[in-house]
Amino acid sequence: AALAAGNVNQPAGDYDEAITLGDTPLELAGRCPSMVRLHTSADAAVSISGAASITVRGMTLSGSGAGVEVVSGHALLRDLHLVDLGSFGVVAVTQGRDASVAIDNVRIERTVDVGVLVLGAEANIDHSVISQVAPTPSGQFGRGIDVEYFSGRRGVLSVTGSVVEQVRQHGIYISGSDANIDRVLVRDVAFGSSVDAGHGIHARRHDAGEPSATIVRHSMVERVVDTAIYARAGSIEVAQCTLRDVLGAPGNGVGYGLSLQGDEAGPAPASVVQTKVERAQSVGITTFGAATTLA
Repeated sequence: AALAAGNVNQPAGDYDEAITLGDTPLELAGRCPSMVRLHTSADAAVSISGAASITVRGMTLSGSGAGVEVVSGHALLRDLHLVDLGSFGVVAVTQGRDASVAIDNVRIERTVDVGVLVLGAEANIDHSVISQVAPTPSGQFGRGIDVEYFSGRRGVLSVTGSVVEQVRQHGIYISGSDANIDRVLVRDVAFGSSVDAGHGIHARRHDAGEPSATIVRHSMVERVVDTAIYARAGSIEVAQCTLRDVLGAPGNGVGYGLSLQGDEAGPAPASVVQTKVERAQSVGITTFGAATTLA
């Protein structure tokens, strides 16, 4: 169903439909997620595109596709429960026009592929939980948050006061993008493969050459595989964090608290301040071609 402009209050009930929101400003509001439940077999329960600002709040979204899809649009998602989905919880993509999404007090659980996927767009995630993300049927991904350079644009991610747990490959994956992570708990990240081992936070240069710039503050990463925080060929600042219980990766037994690396382009700047590493299988902090400052 396509909705007109204004404020739309969704009555309590169960709905079998998908909703499309476009160029007209609108707030779609349910009373609370336990009372308004939308289930659909469409590609996304809610699809948002266009230049207008859209707010969706107070409901549960489930179905065989994604929860919310934002393509070159702007969305505020608040007080939602996105659960039992066959694809992404939230996906935001810039295609021609900018896209942005703000996720506030949203629980995303039992999704497939990626909890929140950000491609060349901006995402602000606050006081939310991303949990139980399964791999695709072919065994790929299962990541909590994935932000990437896309279509000539850097992704921008801000995560505060949130939890990422029970995911696979990487808790938070950053490729050619800017990320600010503050007061975030990342835990229980399962091994994916020798390439995507099970890192808590993984930041890298995108294949197009764009480095990542990452700040992690006042956060905890625990019960992960191979590396708690991995940064390659991009700047990173880690301050007042706790990294613990890093298991060795199957096959090589590697388990690092921090792995900081440069590449053929030269040393990567890294700063580690007042950060505790406990019970890492191999080494607390390891650097390979990174210009690292410890304080």
